[in-house]
Amino acid sequence: MRKEKRKFGRKLLSSLMIITIVGTSFQPVVPRTVVHAEEEVAETETIPVEENENTVDESSDPVENTEPPAEETIEPQPPEVEEVEEEVTEEPATEDAEVEEPVEEEPQPEVAPPSEEEEVGEPTEQPEEPTEVQQTEEETITEELDYNLLPHLLITEISPNSAGTDHYEYFELYNNTDQAISTANLNFIYTYTDTGSEKPFTVPETTIESQETLVFWYNNGDRSLADFNDNYGLALPENQVVSFKDVFPGFANGGNRALVIKDKQGKELVSASYLGSENDNNGAGIEYKFPASGTVMDKHAVLALPTPGTIDAVQVPEQPVTVEEEEASAPDETAPVIEHTAVTEAERFTGIPVQATITDDVGVTAATLFIKKNRKKAIRV
Repeated sequence: MRKEKRKFGRKLLSSLMIITIVGTSFQPVVPRTVVHAEEEVAETETIPVEENENTVDESSDPVENTEPPAEETIEPQPPEVEEVEEEVTEEPATEDAEVEEPVEEEPQPEVAPPSEEEEVGEPTEQPEEPTEVQQTEEETITEELDYNLLPHLLITEISPNSAGTDHYEYFELYNNTDQAISTANLNFIYTYTDTGSEKPFTVPETTIESQETLVFWYNNGDRSLADFNDNYGLALPENQVVSFKDVFPGFANGGNRALVIKDKQGKELVSASYLGSENDNNGAGIEYKFPASGTVMDKHAVLALPTPGTIDAVQVPEQPVTVEEEEASAPDETAPVIEHTAVTEAERFTGIPVQATITDDVGVTAATLFIKKNRKKAIRV
């Protein structure tokens, strides 16, 4: 009876173990309850072992009955449980791999910022290229400068306010051609730039040699050349300083004025303007340099110390204008025709309008008006 009971108990134990093993082997098939399958396996593993041990202990001796079933139950359990754990652990491994894929993709956009920095760095290098192009353009402009298109005569300096007195005001001219220039073919005009009013004046007839300067001194105080040289600490010869006393208001110290030089046909050859703030009572004046185009001189320096008879190399072009020799014009033997109505009467303290029409075969740019106070003496206006 005891042997049959033992056999029955062993069969019962083995059948229970088979049932538990079969049950646990089918549980991992469920994909969504992987974690619960481990818990159920743990419960099924512990429950049947305790019940079997209790039944064996009650039916047989504790020493003889426990040892054999322990050997039989322990040997099959470890490999089966390991298989279950391997299957269970394989599934989360796949889930982790699926989760890691987006994690690996995330650092990829992180690499983009350095590329953006490189793109940002590119425009910083781009402005350097236009500056080089600008420099080359400036070089080409200077290289391609047509010196023959520059003005023949240049105004290089105006001193509208001599130190301490107005007796040494002057302007300076430079002959920018390869031929001599005579002042007899020029008209000088003092211009009020704010109003456009013009006042022509004349200078003594003289000649400016090629690439030479000449100082035109407004000598309103009847001073000598020695006085002029003493005032500026120079020793200029007579052929470099031209003194004139024609009707001329003198250069304004605080006003905006200009000096314009035209030919006999009224075409502007060159002009130079200044502001009242660009000179002072200490004799500082304005220096000019040749224009890149046109006839208006560019300002080289303002509030500059006076330097009559001396110029800087940058004030004039490197090459003079080449003037083609022209045939000498025929002498002007035909007198101009003047038509006007003589003024015979006038009221005191009122203006006297004088109008005249002057025609000539050569050209007329200016005229001189004489007023007679009596029949013996005429006054030039």
